Amino acid sequence: MRLSLRLVLAFVAVAAVAVGTAALVVGLTTASRFERFASEVRHHEAEHTADRLAAAYERTGDLRKAAREVFPRGQPRGLPLAVVDADGNLVWGPGGIRSRVAIAAWPATPLVAEGREVGQLHMPQALGPAGPLPIGSDARAVLERAFINETVRSLLIGLAIAVGVALVVGVVIAAGITRPLRRLTAAARGVAAGDLRARSGLSGRDELATVGAAFDDMAAGLQAQEAARRNLFADIAHELRTPVTVIEGNLQAMLDGVYDRSDETLRSTLDRAEGLHRLVEDIRDLSLADVGKLDLSIEQVPLERVLGTASEGIRSQAQAKGVSLDSEPSPDTALADEARLRQVLANLLDNAVRHTPSGGSIAIRSGTQDGAYWIEVIDTGEGIAADDLPHIFDRFYRGTDASGRKTRGSGLGLAIARALIEAMDGRLTAASTPGEGSTFRIELPAAD
Repeated sequence: MRLSLRLVLAFVAVAAVAVGTAALVVGLTTASRFERFASEVRHHEAEHTADRLAAAYERTGDLRKAAREVFPRGQPRGLPLAVVDADGNLVWGPGGIRSRVAIAAWPATPLVAEGREVGQLHMPQALGPAGPLPIGSDARAVLERAFINETVRSLLIGLAIAVGVALVVGVVIAAGITRPLRRLTAAARGVAAGDLRARSGLSGRDELATVGAAFDDMAAGLQAQEAARRNLFADIAHELRTPVTVIEGNLQAMLDGVYDRSDETLRSTLDRAEGLHRLVEDIRDLSLADVGKLDLSIEQVPLERVLGTASEGIRSQAQAKGVSLDSEPSPDTALADEARLRQVLANLLDNAVRHTPSGGSIAIRSGTQDGAYWIEVIDTGEGIAADDLPHIFDRFYRGTDASGRKTRGSGLGLAIARALIEAMDGRLTAASTPGEGSTFRIELPAAD
């Protein structure tokens, strides 16, 4: 559920709970307070009416005449009442057996006149449709004020309970919303402190889960980059250590007289120095490619010339090993840096010759497809192991040959080749079947 919808539903839920709780409390207490108010009104009304009947009796000396005087229009509409004498005889009120039974159950108020009880006034507790009879204004005001005060008090109590319930519900809902934020904050602080293993662990489909997943992906990327950086430094140190050690050892041996200062010894030392220089240049090219600062001259390049030059440059090496080389250049033109493209092709062809046994073949094919120019270097060599294939473009990665030994080289050639092709807005991919050969495919933008 989206966070915006959760917030809307949370606000609605809190409001509904608060209003519902307040309405329930006020409704329950108001009903009881109103019943109490009605009962008190009836009680005071009965006493007031009984006083009037007693006063009329003192004037007339007859309870029936007193009732007619107090009720000149007959039985009050909507407010049944009955007057009985001291002997229990009905002198005023509804007739009939049913009424007599009902009257007996009505609350009775004594009629006291001349110091003695002359009868009783029976009135039901329930209010009639027309409301109560008028009573003293002071008594009515007191009752009404008491009822209003009780109602207000009930309302305040209901509001207090509603606020408490809404607060609890709000805290629960807020905890559900802020808990992911706290986890995300803790993970962010962990990463800021250097713990690249910190993760938020959020899952779901709302915005917070999306942010948490993006953060976890970022942290995983940073962790992978940090591991790659450490491995890179270790690999660079390892690759530099061997030629430097050899150069230092040769020079020291010549100074100590162990080696003769011959052209052969100097040539061996120079070869190591040149290899070290190439390694430094390769590392420099990779670092420039990483930051997008690689110096390229993109132009329309006739591929027939580039492929012809690349194949001629490797032909003698292939012939010396007994490997046939077949090139079918295309007349198309691609957008590329010619020198860098030759560097990539030279690397791919050199690898193909080294890993193709005598009697094998290497083919260079090219063409256009979907507005892109492609070049394929296909060999019938030993191929690449399935475990090595996903990593052959990784820096300093060296696969294993058929005997299980690490291949020669620094492990930077293919990494540089891919970086150069991608810098030219192209792609470099590889496919291989162990024992049958490999195919490296270059795709470049075709020039109009």
